[in-house]
Amino acid sequence: MLIDGSPLFDEQLVAPDGLRLAVRRLAEGPYREDGDAQLLEVLDLHFAAQAFL
Repeated sequence: MLIDGSPLFDEQLVAPDGLRLAVRRLAEGPYREDGDAQLLEVLDLHFAAQAFL
């Protein structure tokens, strides 16, 4: 998604820099349900958008 782009970036629904920071934080620390679960929602939206476009 960060390499190939996303319709979510094109429509400014998700900021690529913010997503990149979130992925880095997750790689460096433990999973936190309260904030990291939103990354899964972003991925779901990305795949859904790609399926319909």
